[in-house]
Formats: sequence, structure tokens, C-alpha cells
Amino acid sequence: MLKVECSDVFYGKNHVLYNVDLQLDYGIYGLIGENGAGKTTFIGLITGLLKPKKGRVLWNDVEIGKLGRKYYDNVGYLPQFPALYGEFYPIEFLYYMAELKGMKKKEYKDRADKLLDFVGLGHERKKRICQFSGGMRQRLGIAQALLNNPKLLILDEPTAGLDPRERIRFKNIITELSKDKIVILATHIISDIENIANEIIFLSQGRIISKLTADEMLAELEGKVYTAKIDEYTYETIDRSLISRVINCNDSYMVRGFIKGIQGAVETKPTLEDVFLYKMLEINEGCHDKI
Repeated sequence: MLKVECSDVFYGKNHVLYNVDLQLDYGIYGLIGENGAGKTTFIGLITGLLKPKKGRVLWNDVEIGKLGRKYYDNVGYLPQFPALYGEFYPIEFLYYMAELKGMKKKEYKDRADKLLDFVGLGHERKKRICQFSGGMRQRLGIAQALLNNPKLLILDEPTAGLDPRERIRFKNIITELSKDKIVILATHIISDIENIANEIIFLSQGRIISKLTADEMLAELEGKVYTAKIDEYTYETIDRSLISRVINCNDSYMVRGFIKGIQGAVETKPTLEDVFLYKMLEINEGCHDKI
């Protein structure tokens, strides 16, 4: 179990996180928010790279600073831009990372082989990493994060640059892993967490705005999201801040968003992208009352 109880976190002289109070158990947690919301700082906090000015981070009710190496034995981390050393073969890279993690050879040799198979790279053992596609690199990154069989797995923008097929494969891997782990998935791609996250942590301007299941978030928007096919003149009159999606249909537009008052608008099922826009409207004073 991971607990974060911090009232003030600074990055240099900048106050970047405020009043974070979270408790996470096994499962997948989507961490979403706009650029600059504090997602990277939050990851720095739970990995011990940043220290709170006020507060503490606990692993099984013990401060992570007191646990030291014992805490990091439970942590796996895939950064947004992992250094994978292109001239290595994948198994060489995993062995190298296992040594850096302080693992014994008898521990990691068999596990590294199994992890390559688990992430679908078993048949790519004879390729150098520089020959890997973006999706293959991400899967190798996940394998290195799993070497020490962590109970806390932190993934920072793990699907950036992946094609749709790789995204599906990635989500399947993460779902399988979450049975006995806390998985924190920080992303800008809302659809990546819509069907796999047990709960979604919405972070904005350094504050936790909500921590709810996807169904709970979507329920808040029932009766608020509409679609309409409109002409160019009508489109020009709509407040763009209320639109979550627009498709150009030659001489007309198919518009989705908080547009209940538009003639011909039809109520539609909300998505997490709609939730994200709605939360931004709530946060930006003067916008929410337009809905």
C-alpha cells in the first residue's frame, strides 16, 4: 500500500504540489492532467527523487526514506524517455539493468528471458535495440521495469509514439500485471486509460481535483454531452472552449461537446475526453457557467 500525505512540494523555488492526500492499493491508476499540472513532480515524489517540505510518503505505513533500498526493491519505473543503449541486444540490456538494480545473476538470468517472452520480444533476441521500432522499445522498457518483480510500477507517458496495435498490446500487458501490483500510468492520451484504470487521479495546477473510477467520472456528465451537424455560420458562433471534438464534413461540421443549446443537438454518451474538458471548464473561472 502506498500513501502520499504531503501539503507542500517544491521544485526548486516553485511550489508545484499542494495538499496531496492519496492511498493506493493494488490496481491501475491513471494519472491525468494538463501540461504543468504536476504529474512529473508527483512521480518524483513517490520515487524519492523529490522530498516534500511538509508531509511524507509511506510504503506499507513506513516512510520511504526510512526503508531506503528495501523500498526501491519494490519499485519499477519506466521514464518517458528511457535510455536503452542501441548497440545492446535486448537480453544484454536486461542483464545490465539487473546489475544496476543490485540483483544477483541467478535471480535475473531466467527472469530476463521470461520477461522478453512476456512482452512479446522473445523472437527479437538477435536484433540490436537500435533496430527496434518505437513499440518494441517501449515493451523492452516495461521488461526492465519488471526485472525486480516490483509491487509498485510507475509508467510515465508509456504509449507516446505507439501505433494503435501497439497500444492494444500495451494495455493488455498492463492489465495482466495489475493483479498484484500498484500501477501508476501517467499519460496525456486519455483513451489509453479509459477501459483499464481502476481509478483515475485528476491533477491540475498542483492539486488533486478528483480520484474516481471512470464510471463515476462519466456519470457526472450524463445529459451534458451532445453532438450536432451544423453549418459553417453556426460553427463560427460556438464557444470553442465547449467543443471536445469537431469533424469537417465539406460544407458542414460534426461537433461534439457541451452544446445542448445548438439546434439539432442530440445527447450522446460521454467519454473521458469529455470529462477532461469538463474539469478544465470547472477549473477555469467563468467557463463552467457556460455549460
